[in-house]
Amino acid sequence: MHTGFEVSDAQNVAEMIVNSEGEEPLDPHWQKSGASLMTGMILHVCYAAASKERTATLPELSAIYTRPGTDFKETLRELLFYPHDPHREHKWHMPTGEATETHPVVREKAQEMLNKEDKELSGVLSTAKTALALYSDPLVAKHIASSDFRIMDLVNHERPISLYLVVPPAHKKRLRPLIRLIFTMIVNRLTEKLEFHGSKQKYHKHRLLFLIDEFPTLKKMDVFADALSYMAGYGLKAYLITQDIRQVVEEYGPNESVVSNCQVRVAFAPNQYDTAELLSKMAGTKTVQKAAFTYSGSRGAPMLNHVNESVEQVQRPLLTADEVLRLLPPEKEGEGEDEKIVAPGDMLIFISGRPPIYGKQMLYFFDHVLRARSEMPPPYRLVSVSSTAAPTSHENTSSQKHADATAGGRQEQEHLHVLKNARPTQLSLRLAPTERNFER
Repeated sequence: MHTGFEVSDAQNVAEMIVNSEGEEPLDPHWQKSGASLMTGMILHVCYAAASKERTATLPELSAIYTRPGTDFKETLRELLFYPHDPHREHKWHMPTGEATETHPVVREKAQEMLNKEDKELSGVLSTAKTALALYSDPLVAKHIASSDFRIMDLVNHERPISLYLVVPPAHKKRLRPLIRLIFTMIVNRLTEKLEFHGSKQKYHKHRLLFLIDEFPTLKKMDVFADALSYMAGYGLKAYLITQDIRQVVEEYGPNESVVSNCQVRVAFAPNQYDTAELLSKMAGTKTVQKAAFTYSGSRGAPMLNHVNESVEQVQRPLLTADEVLRLLPPEKEGEGEDEKIVAPGDMLIFISGRPPIYGKQMLYFFDHVLRARSEMPPPYRLVSVSSTAAPTSHENTSSQKHADATAGGRQEQEHLHVLKNARPTQLSLRLAPTERNFER
């Protein structure tokens, strides 16, 4: 708000909302027109809320398209002359040069929609309303009406912060647009620009890890497909988990760059043969010696007394697809609720520029430090934490108080005690003694 970046920010948010499923539309016209309209609506609700000293919300944006008893064209006509800047502090001007208190982009988008035929306007309006349908849910609206942290707090807070986004399976598809929007906004915000002190790059206080389980269920995330190649330069890392590599190919296409941009790739026993073939190719080949024996002798002799031996070097896959399919899964005992893992399974680790590693899984409940961390109870209340808000790319510096989702009182002290005793040597990733390094 009130910066030279407000229009570009509104355009980015509009694109995220309209393209909520990450799919290429059959006719991009409706999506582009819907995003264009939404850009103007976002700017309008932001300025309207700011005039009342509050922050605009997505439910408000959704409500402007469905005002009871008001035709949408009537809403557009009101926006042509809405006083977004009644004191004319921004010195906005109309194309004619006349000063105006209406935001130029809001006015432009409103007029653009009014110039459309009713049938086309109806299609554009339908696209925008469909993209915002989720935010008409009162429960969703309540939980996104405010935020107790800023995106920059994830990397510049006084203490490291963990943000959990947990979606029940029954609501996974319905809430997917919101989760996609959150991830996209975080990545875009934290990769806006590189800052330098002289010739040295300036880094944030903390690095940030995106740990995303069932990554392909978010559908095609262009922000990750693009940012994986450069986000490390901003102190960001991604840990993406998928059931099968085919899920990634289905969403991102056969020429996807997600897997190739991951420096470390870890695989367990697959169930699909084509996945096993891919892992076999990733492991590469090795050279083996092949011996051949030829027996000869006189006809009628009781035994062939001449033996010729030849040895040649041939290549074979380090692991064949069949051998990959036979990787051992974790060993389990018991049934139903009593079922538990008693021994780790096999795993393949591929690190860029290094030979592949064939080792054993490191299970957290076999490591006393990781097990202690897993047994830490979740935060049961919000504790206000005084912090200095990190400067944004559009502002200088500002200080505010934020609420941080951390455990309080004695439990918090116990948590800190556990973390202080978790020395790096204890948390290093170790493979079992049975690991084997396969040299090419």
